[in-house]
This record gives sequence, structure tokens and C-alpha cells, in this order.
Amino acid sequence: MFWANSNNYYNRNLKDIDPLYEKTIDNSFEIINNKEIDERKNEQNKFLEFHYALGGLMLYKEQYLSLEYFFNYRYLNLDRPK
Repeated sequence: MFWANSNNYYNRNLKDIDPLYEKTIDNSFEIINNKEIDERKNEQNKFLEFHYALGGLMLYKEQYLSLEYFFNYRYLNLDRPK
């Protein structure tokens, strides 16, 4: 259940942010929300890094039952209306 919840959190709350474009004076387009996009990428990387480290620590400490709990799940589609 742990990984199902983590997966749903990542897919719902850490989605990629679509770039917003603004037309410049010379008729080219520039992305105006680069800061938000970079922050989200950083959040995604921290989330994944934590979970990789957690899995590595469980393996190092030979916590095989915990690893089985992490990976032995049924994918739950928890996409409910907000």
C-alpha cells in the first residue's frame, strides 16, 4: 500500500507544470513560468531521491519484509473527483 500511495501522490500532486508562453516584442515566445517549472522538477527529484534512499536503506538493513510491503501492492486507481 505504501508504494501505491506514493505513486498516487507523485502523479497527482507533483505533476509536470506546463509552460506558459508570452509573445515578446520581436514576435518570439518566451516561457514566463520557468521558476515554477524548476521548483516542481526539484520537488520531483527530492521525492524520488528519498524513495530510492529508503529502498536502499531497507535493502542494506535486510528489511526484506518492509521491501515486500513496499512492492507487493495492487495498483489502486484513486483518481476521485476533487
